[in-house]
Amino acid sequence: MAFAVEFNPDPWIGRSRELISIANNSSSVVSLYAESYSDILRDELDEDFFRLNEYVANGDIAGLIEFLESIGEEKLYKLINIAQKSLEKALKRSGIIRFLRSLYRTYPWFPEFRDLHSILIYLSCVLRLAYLYTGNKWARIASILSYAGTEILRIENDIEAARVALYYYSGLLFLLNDNHVKGLALLGWGLRKVLKIKPINKVNPSEKPDVWKAVIEVNYDLDIGPLVDGRLLDKIGFFDYIDKITRQ
Repeated sequence: MAFAVEFNPDPWIGRSRELISIANNSSSVVSLYAESYSDILRDELDEDFFRLNEYVANGDIAGLIEFLESIGEEKLYKLINIAQKSLEKALKRSGIIRFLRSLYRTYPWFPEFRDLHSILIYLSCVLRLAYLYTGNKWARIASILSYAGTEILRIENDIEAARVALYYYSGLLFLLNDNHVKGLALLGWGLRKVLKIKPINKVNPSEKPDVWKAVIEVNYDLDIGPLVDGRLLDKIGFFDYIDKITRQ
């Protein structure tokens, strides 16, 4: 027996204008992440900072990985804590945190933010929402970068976290140069020890960057996707619809 189901035509709850604005400004979020790391790394790494940028400029992933793994622990010591504080300050200065708080009243579905980790999770969710509404590729990239930032925060060893942060920064530079495959591949490779889903054969990203790009994307979709996509389906009444079908 057929029955009518009314879907909510506006799961975005009247905030479509804000979502378009978020999507249009998402590339500036990527730039903000890069800038917040740039000054810190320049001070802490000295000449190594310029060598890192050189490898990126040449598109040399193999040389870059070898170089990043060779940086001594004394240079990495305390780097991650400084970088995290710099990022948090940059988010506050930009007004992003204030904006997210205003959105929270409309979108209380995502985890409430109290610290840098929860701020980045919420920002990743909002950017994914903007991507789903607009299809803007930079909104998706900025969402993935925000998610990757939370994964770095999960690393307990400061030396290891600092080295991953260098992969993160290198990936940002590739992304800002419109080389999305190599940029995301470096994120996946740098976070390979903490990500849940990994390739069976650990091929080097210099040989198959598309594999490691897929690694970070799959982990992102599995972790952030349910927080956003499922909520949207709930808002349009999809689960009520499925419930009615199964009860027939």
